[in-house]
Amino acid sequence: MKILPSDTYLGETSKAVLHEAVGNALNEWELVESTLAVIFGLLVESRSGGALRAYGTILNQKTRKEALETAAIEFFREKPDPMMADFYALFNAYGDTIKYRNNIAHGICYGQVSVGRTPTTWFLYPPQYNTNKRSGPNNRDSKYIYKAADILHCKDRFSQLAAEAIALETYLRETYPL
Repeated sequence: MKILPSDTYLGETSKAVLHEAVGNALNEWELVESTLAVIFGLLVESRSGGALRAYGTILNQKTRKEALETAAIEFFREKPDPMMADFYALFNAYGDTIKYRNNIAHGICYGQVSVGRTPTTWFLYPPQYNTNKRSGPNNRDSKYIYKAADILHCKDRFSQLAAEAIALETYLRETYPL
């Protein structure tokens, strides 16, 4: 999802609207993470919050995904379940969505100036120092440029993932009570 700035975006996004979109998207992402932590705890059949805390010490989301998959493999080893595919689909969707969360969490607001010196619209770009996301002369080429609508699209996807995760958490609790 790379959005290139053009005059058609002028006046569309204020800095406050962009900041609100970022906050809403990251809040939805944390709901996904929190629910996955609970799922992890259920998959390792923990009766305490220890599994959730251990899950939280895994800082890399790719490693969190691997921990969830490994726990699911072991949990379902002796009890094949028709919902297993849904768990793996959720874990894969989580893995596919991580980069958008990271872009939003680590982006910075830049204003586009078209008339005078006051920014007329704002976008979320990678910061100047992020050489993995910036290239070209003077690091001006960006791998992503999000306007508020793009971030809200991500928020909606994060909300969908959270709903799917909550449904699977409920299924685990009801089908395999500790």
